[in-house]
Amino acid sequence: EAEEFWKIYGLDVVVIPTHKPVKRIDANDRIYATEKEKFEAVVKEIKELHKKGVPVLVGTISVEKSEMLSEMLRKERIPHNVLNAKNHEKEAKIIAEAGKKFAVTVATNMAGRGVDIKLGEGVRELGGLHVIGTERHESRRIDNQLRGRAGRQGDPGFTRFYVSLEDELMRLFGSDRLKRMLQALKWEYGQELEHPWLTSAIENAQKRVEKYNFEIRRYLLEYDNVLNEQRNTVYSLRDKILRNEGLLDVVKKMIADYIIDNEERLTVGSSLNWLELSSLLQETFLIEVSENVLKEKFGRYGDFEELADNLSEFVFASIKDRIARNVPERVFCEAMKVTLLNIIDMKWIDHLYKIDELREGISLRSYGERNPLVEFKLDAAEAFHEMMKGVRRELVFILGRMRITESVVPSEALVSLDRISVRHDEVGQFGIARVNPFASATSGSDRSQPVRVARKPGPNEPCWCGSGKKYKKCHMQSDLAKEREASYNIKDYV
Repeated sequence: EAEEFWKIYGLDVVVIPTHKPVKRIDANDRIYATEKEKFEAVVKEIKELHKKGVPVLVGTISVEKSEMLSEMLRKERIPHNVLNAKNHEKEAKIIAEAGKKFAVTVATNMAGRGVDIKLGEGVRELGGLHVIGTERHESRRIDNQLRGRAGRQGDPGFTRFYVSLEDELMRLFGSDRLKRMLQALKWEYGQELEHPWLTSAIENAQKRVEKYNFEIRRYLLEYDNVLNEQRNTVYSLRDKILRNEGLLDVVKKMIADYIIDNEERLTVGSSLNWLELSSLLQETFLIEVSENVLKEKFGRYGDFEELADNLSEFVFASIKDRIARNVPERVFCEAMKVTLLNIIDMKWIDHLYKIDELREGISLRSYGERNPLVEFKLDAAEAFHEMMKGVRRELVFILGRMRITESVVPSEALVSLDRISVRHDEVGQFGIARVNPFASATSGSDRSQPVRVARKPGPNEPCWCGSGKKYKKCHMQSDLAKEREASYNIKDYV
């Protein structure tokens, strides 16, 4: 694992020595031709050790294998306990008694992990706890966890693994040379092979599995890092807005970026189309200003980005004067904050769904001799760029149609912003949406009542329409579009 910790996390690995020298004997693996022969040999070994009173801990790779071995021991009338997470009340007691004389405990390879099994009276003289592994796990770490149940704190112990050619590890990851060599032998029924070379070959197979799994984890991490960078960008922007750190500057920057997004529409060659700019301001921000006035005010700016920055100041001042002429600055800021957060959250949710769909099919790009990871990075970056453009489009649309009006209230009363509401279907071409005025904080009767709605299905749940398709493949996008058209609510601000 040292290589993985360094390559992925940039961390060094240090080996901590044991408190007392290890006296445990780790015997070579015993290899059999079939799984049946292997388990028969395991039962025979357990029977011999049980007669001597030696405590035995048997590790299996799965709950099914532990139950199968338990049935074989039952037929041989060998008393034993099974530890497979099906009997929580007794498991602590079973582990506590696993080191006593004549104890036989059958468990999965990870059972008793981190537990110091105390040896009973007279067990040290018998060689300590014997651990038998019925199959090698894909990860050496789990096998070492099982070995580590014996020989703790300087106690004696003994461990051995039994392996068959039918085991999953040997079938999938055993080397071809090892398989050919073992299959060329004329095995007699019940014959076993035991040699340090064979044990080393099995450990090499485990290393191949670990390397394969490491590459998968590293590959997935590279995919996750793409979204993680985007997540950090969005979250840092949200935090900045929540803390009111340059909130109005963020809004101005988004207005400027929106104008830059329309650069192709607003320019003819290297010249600016002032008539088109006037049309854009009118249809987007509901600001009527002639092309001659625009040319007079902004004609001196040769660089388009510089023009966009100065034009955004003009647009923002016009919007602010129209939206919140008679309300406090703090109320206007809260309106901007909640509106912008609402838009960002909705667009980010849509973006996450798009990224999930992109990841589902990106591996197919390899058939076109293209690197799926590179393709994913390019498409994810483009999707993120489109998401931010969508945020800007939504924001300028809302700003152009938002109104904040103050009702007549006593001067000593606290004024709260009850609701700012904008509905797309209420806004005609160059129209102005109807909005709710300020309401006195003392008038509780005007407060809106909570609305209860039916639970929305999850992305992978069946769609509500009954088509049998997943929600994300059916009505999810249309439902999200309807939500975006719903009212933007801002409540309980001072």
